[in-house]
Amino acid sequence: MSRPAPAATRALSILDFLATRPTELFTLSEIAQHLDLNLASAHAVLNVMVDAGYLERHPSHKTYRLGPSVIAVGNAALVGHPVIQVARAEMDQLAGELDLECLAAAPIGDELVIVARAGTPRWNSPLVHVGQRLPLVPPLGVMFVAWSGDDRIQQWLSRARPFESRGHATRYRAILESARVLGYSVGFHVDGRQVAVAPVPGDPTALDLDPTQRYPVTYIAASVFDQHRRVALVINLDGFPEPLSPEEIRALGRRLRDTAAAITQRAHGSSPSANADLNS
Repeated sequence: MSRPAPAATRALSILDFLATRPTELFTLSEIAQHLDLNLASAHAVLNVMVDAGYLERHPSHKTYRLGPSVIAVGNAALVGHPVIQVARAEMDQLAGELDLECLAAAPIGDELVIVARAGTPRWNSPLVHVGQRLPLVPPLGVMFVAWSGDDRIQQWLSRARPFESRGHATRYRAILESARVLGYSVGFHVDGRQVAVAPVPGDPTALDLDPTQRYPVTYIAASVFDQHRRVALVINLDGFPEPLSPEEIRALGRRLRDTAAAITQRAHGSSPSANADLNS
């Protein structure tokens, strides 16, 4: 196992923090407080990053923001990951047509990072920033792990929150199967927490929804694949202004699935079959 490099870890945490707040400026004390860093250590790292152009320091206010070197790195990363540029164009169109917010996230180990956003967030939706990292903890991550091998699925299931029921593994495996078959997954807010919608028992082709009810949908998600049939991105529809009927949910799910398929095709990716079992 490689040794940790504290200075490098601090620098990366500073970049991640400022990347999620690109229009804000922070003092040394504020950065150290937000990231729980020692002032002297934070100051030393900030000085190196300013000298290298990764940060800029205001001469009189003594505040920091991202510097021009980050732009070069970001542009290079986009060239190396063209699927993100393809996704942005499709997401802009989808968000405009539906008057909803659309987010794209990429998997990084046991986390996901928000890499693109389209549309305007609604006042009642949690604000998510490009660059923000979130843990892959059930119910978050269904469309990231649905096509994974059993080892990764089991690791994901083991990170479930304590309030999940004893039968959560069986329920989530049914949700993953349904996500592969339908090509999308859905989440609700129930009793103040997010819940992934399960399929009808024994039928992965249909979500278990009452046709007479309307549901407080928090997200609808679909996967985008690379040329190796691995999940490259997951795109989400968010910011629903009112509860949705089952038919509206199905229509939006199919629309998002088609958009994800278009991104996959334009980025020269390839979708796995619904029953694929891939180690990723």
